[in-house]
Amino acid sequence: GDGRRPIRREVVRDGVLKMFYLNTYYARKLDRPATTGGRSNWVVPTGPAPWQEVAAKWPRAILVTGFLGGNANPTTGDFSFGIRGRLVENGVPTKALSEMNMAGNLRELLLDLVALGNDPWVYGSTLAPSLVFGGVRFSGR
Repeated sequence: GDGRRPIRREVVRDGVLKMFYLNTYYARKLDRPATTGGRSNWVVPTGPAPWQEVAAKWPRAILVTGFLGGNANPTTGDFSFGIRGRLVENGVPTKALSEMNMAGNLRELLLDLVALGNDPWVYGSTLAPSLVFGGVRFSGR
């Protein structure tokens, strides 16, 4: 996008946000230099342990395996998504979960990132491990 040549960019380093993706339009509005028209090949580094080991630190956790629609406010970061997943007890997936919602604020969610799993997963041009968050609000059965 925006006719810019692709270059490697580090967005987050050691838990610190280093840059924003700004296309020409928003860069001009914010009086900042344009960085890119979009992203590709998004790679999130892995952590040292599998998600099961991290999840075992809590007696009960929820493994989100998919999203079933929802909405987000790009201005405030508030979101609500339908999810499917599994109940995890002492690090072991037990019951299947459905008809549940996950809600919160994206900024608060990212600030409550507890761990990265060591299980990279490829989805299109994204390579990312399991992400373990604390304090996520779920509702449903």
